[in-house]
Amino acid sequence: MPTLKIHFTSPDAGTVSDAVQNIDITHLAFFHLSAQDLKSSKTTGPGLRILLPQNQSYNLNCESQQMLLLPGLVYVLSGSMETTIAPATHDEADDPHEDVSLIMVEISALISQGIPLQELLELPAVLESGIGEQVEQILQRLSSHRASLRLPGNDVDVLHHTLGALLVVLIMEAAADRRPGSGRTSGDDKLLRLKQLMARNLAVNLPTSEMALALGMSRATFYRWAKPLLGDSPANYMRNLRLQKCYDLLRSTALSIDQVAVRTGFSSRFHMTLEFKKRFKTTPGEVHRAAPQNAKDDLAAEVDARLGEHRFRKALSLCENGLQGDVPAESRDRLRFQQGRCLYALGRIDEAVTVWRSLHGGIWGYDAGRQLCSHYLRMEDYAQATLVFENLFNAASPSQHRGLIALWMHQVAQLINKRNTRPLPRLLELRSNLFPSDVKSMHITADALGGLGQENEVAEQCPQLPNYCFHSLRRAGLFDRAMAFEKHVGKAGVLKLFLRAGRYEDILKSAVDDPEMMVDALVKLGRAEEAIRRYPDHCQEAYLALRRYDEFLERWPRPPIRHLTVLKNLGRMDVARNYPESKDPTVAQYLTSITAPESIIASGPGPEPKIYYGLLSQRAVRLLNAGETDEAQSCLEKIHLVRSSTFWWWDRGASEVFLTTVVRGLIGQRDSMRADLEAIRDYHQYTDYQILWHDARFLLGEIDDDQFREQPAKDGLESHLALVKAIDFDLKGNTRQARPLYEKLLDPESTGSDVPENSARKEFILWRLKSLA
Repeated sequence: MPTLKIHFTSPDAGTVSDAVQNIDITHLAFFHLSAQDLKSSKTTGPGLRILLPQNQSYNLNCESQQMLLLPGLVYVLSGSMETTIAPATHDEADDPHEDVSLIMVEISALISQGIPLQELLELPAVLESGIGEQVEQILQRLSSHRASLRLPGNDVDVLHHTLGALLVVLIMEAAADRRPGSGRTSGDDKLLRLKQLMARNLAVNLPTSEMALALGMSRATFYRWAKPLLGDSPANYMRNLRLQKCYDLLRSTALSIDQVAVRTGFSSRFHMTLEFKKRFKTTPGEVHRAAPQNAKDDLAAEVDARLGEHRFRKALSLCENGLQGDVPAESRDRLRFQQGRCLYALGRIDEAVTVWRSLHGGIWGYDAGRQLCSHYLRMEDYAQATLVFENLFNAASPSQHRGLIALWMHQVAQLINKRNTRPLPRLLELRSNLFPSDVKSMHITADALGGLGQENEVAEQCPQLPNYCFHSLRRAGLFDRAMAFEKHVGKAGVLKLFLRAGRYEDILKSAVDDPEMMVDALVKLGRAEEAIRRYPDHCQEAYLALRRYDEFLERWPRPPIRHLTVLKNLGRMDVARNYPESKDPTVAQYLTSITAPESIIASGPGPEPKIYYGLLSQRAVRLLNAGETDEAQSCLEKIHLVRSSTFWWWDRGASEVFLTTVVRGLIGQRDSMRADLEAIRDYHQYTDYQILWHDARFLLGEIDDDQFREQPAKDGLESHLALVKAIDFDLKGNTRQARPLYEKLLDPESTGSDVPENSARKEFILWRLKSLA
């Protein structure tokens, strides 16, 4: 099978044996995925998978672990890891991401002709933002063809081969676990041993006779064996290696031409120049003069080489010796920066921080500032991190801003994944002050605002994301403002807004070509039988509303979530246990929540935290109903308080937040309940269609029935008001008024709204009726 082979090595001849890497790329494929592609993309592949989000954030489920993918960062996964990718939308009913796209590259490579590349990496990995920018440029170059790129293949040009090689090198540099000797192959491979022998002896011009002796052959036998394998005589092959080494040293170091000649085994500068001109059609002097100025600091380059080998003490000694001499300011700053890296790697953190803080201005001041910022973020010293970041951004050039924005996005993503909300407001404020118009950072900003319960802020801070703006404003109950983005979501989005707003008659006028939406509106208007007559093929919701479960199962044997809901409501766990395994992690977790809820509770939130916290809430109430108060309390302790720094709105449904809050109050934790209700009132007005905010204000005695009804979301409003009033009476010890309301809630004919079987809400009502008996 054809492969793309890459050979690269350290500039220093004395460390070639440790630094040489042979890379054989055996597979390279590029894909530009659309929203539709994501729905059907395969879950596993060969080698590595490199992901680059293009215009929004994505949820990655990798081996049951959640990861948030952000535009501008590059993610490296093992191809063998089972993964699913979906746009990071948190509204199950909507799909506002018609313009989603994701660049994905599959790549397989062998290192030193035997070690799979992925075995040298710690995966999944997020590439450091500076490296990530370079990878992004490579992938964007690859994506210019907008068609699948595959290697091997005769139609792929040299540019793509080169880009693939650079991609591997960058990945290894950014994410490799550089264990000593991890890239070496067996010593029985004589050809590899020969090449390594040559590379180690470039400075002495190893004679052919010594090569043969080292491999245990006679000179004649060695020559006959080596020439066809090398494609040239051993002497010519080694001469070309030495000349290539000359070229690298001239381009990357400040060594003189005479010094380069000595290091590469030529008898004189003159001899080297003659051979060099034959090989490269130019002179050593011309190559040396064309080298970038910042590559001519030989001492700094040597320090970098020692750092790359993790020889930190040696690198530190070189820095300190160099700083004692008379070196230019630019070189001194670079050595100071490297000195800080050495100290940090050796665990002398305070000294490293002092060194980095002493650097101001210029490229090394910028790099030192980034190191400081990363250090403070790792230490969770967010006050210092944001201060350093702000000063660094204000002093940075426009070309440096991109890397800093990527660093900011990476940190916000980590905080979101950890559900650490306390530092997020300050970081979001940084963005508003420093780079408010950056579109890529708007995606993670919208995610953070939603999780913090500040949906109303999305339109102000992310105006160039109209889909996000519409759905965030709708969730906030700001329906009129949401309608300003109507053209970006289409008719379907508007109809769903009408449904939330209780504008059912408007739906009947506008959705004649949308039978499912017509059925929903008729059911909400109490006209389920009419829905069945008019739309017999789309009336699942009508059958569910009428509790005609057996007929539902007969007509629609396997619509995923609804089918499982019916089985759950019927208590037919035997059927649910035999339900086909789903590749959709949400459906799979929902199925497990029905058939084996204890395993979900034991394993933690998983891909859909709402299911986990819903089960915890339900279990806590069921335990209370059974009189097992201590066990119920242990369940409640796993459910974050609203005012805790780890509370995340998209992990919880409004009903679970409300019920767990009042349950704490009903079992005697009145102070905790009141503090959570006040937090909802003070900080979370625009969350969950304002339902929960009105709940909190009603139970705090700040609004009455009529004011409660003024909230914009009308769907199921009267039924919910009845529940809130019953709880209010219950908390006040007014059993005579609380009990009839609870009983009425169990009768769908009285409330106009059904309480689902086996739901936390029904468990709660049954518990309260038993407690008030």
